[in-house]
Amino acid sequence: MTLRTPSSSPSPRVCAASADEECDRIFPNQFPTVLRVHLKSGGVGEARVSRNRGGPENPLSDEELEVKFRTNAGRALPAKQVEELRFALEALGEADTVGEVTRLLGMRGSVRSDRRYAGG
Repeated sequence: MTLRTPSSSPSPRVCAASADEECDRIFPNQFPTVLRVHLKSGGVGEARVSRNRGGPENPLSDEELEVKFRTNAGRALPAKQVEELRFALEALGEADTVGEVTRLLGMRGSVRSDRRYAGG
């Protein structure tokens, strides 16, 4: 179901959040949501998204992944550095080290193998 609000329609007067048993059951493995609209006519419209975009059951396209990468990396890095990082990551499989990636990320020193730094 697609819910549309014509530009001439008034804004909703009441908005309430409530728990949904199915959403609670699958969270945090997914980030589900339900939108339920109670119409003046007494009808109810509902739109449910149980599998978030970008997960294994609803993957992003290569183009969407690239946009997501550029958007997120661009929050921390200048555009030129984002592009250099993208190329370095694409070539990582053939690289001898991760040095170029860590340089572009502004990391100094060596990558630690100590469990304290590896989250373990």
